[in-house]
Amino acid sequence: MISFEEAVKIAKQYKKNANTCIEYERGYSFGSTEDNDFVGGYGHEAIGIMKDDGRVLYMHSFIDADPGKQIGDVMPI
Repeated sequence: MISFEEAVKIAKQYKKNANTCIEYERGYSFGSTEDNDFVGGYGHEAIGIMKDDGRVLYMHSFIDADPGKQIGDVMPI
């Protein structure tokens, strides 16, 4: 199980401009307010980090991996 701090470090490696996070039961979703005006597109989509193993997934795969219910609001990182 990885901590929130570890997940942030991993996320920053894959999404350099990540500045927001939403916590789910089994994962974290990281996005960027810079990407709010984009719909999809390489580099603009959110990424997910699974809590159990630190696996990095693009958002569509993160949802397919079933991160569970959202348990936190959007928070800055």
